Amino acid sequence: MPNQNSSYEAHYQKLLSEGRTQWSTDKSADALYVAATKFIHPRERVLLLGCGVGMLAERLVPLELECVGVDISSTALSKARERLAAYPNYQFFEASVLDLPDSLGLFDLIMDEYCTHCIPNERPALWQSLQRRLKPNGRVIIKAMVGENLRILAVNPRMTHDAASGTVFRDGIPERHVPTFAVLQAELEQNGFEVLSAEHIIRSEQSDPSRPEEDEGLFEVRLA
Repeated sequence: MPNQNSSYEAHYQKLLSEGRTQWSTDKSADALYVAATKFIHPRERVLLLGCGVGMLAERLVPLELECVGVDISSTALSKARERLAAYPNYQFFEASVLDLPDSLGLFDLIMDEYCTHCIPNERPALWQSLQRRLKPNGRVIIKAMVGENLRILAVNPRMTHDAASGTVFRDGIPERHVPTFAVLQAELEQNGFEVLSAEHIIRSEQSDPSRPEEDEGLFEVRLA
């Protein structure tokens, strides 16, 4: 099975070779910013999961946060450090969300940058890793794809979806975890979180049918 770290690293290197500097679009980063500002308070200590090249981090600068970003791509992190070089309160580290190191410290808030749905396996380990990095009364914001009849399947024949488990496969290899909204909420509760708020974002209008957008779940949780 391909190594996930090397897959993401190769993707970022390919983007740079093509003269592009980011994976997601500005629209995606703007949507993450809108979600983040619903929950983040100025001057909090915040951990960004799957921070990529720092697009969300850059948008959060006015909040005067102490911000730490983690990603598994050294290429992406290099660009993030370059983007935020003028802000010493922003730091970026190569780390897996499945085993966040103690050296990162504890956080008031952990923000999921479309990262947790990229973990199709080892889900309990994912949630335990995040819980170890929370301060007392700390919160986690989960922003992840949800759905049952995924739109991407209509335009990408290499992908399949096991609705029962929520696993999305590419060429038979697990790539995403996309359960229904209700199942994701239940997963969070079963893994030691109290759900403080839950929003089901339904993408009824599709601006580009060749690049369909899936529905999303937006959750604020804390340790139960």
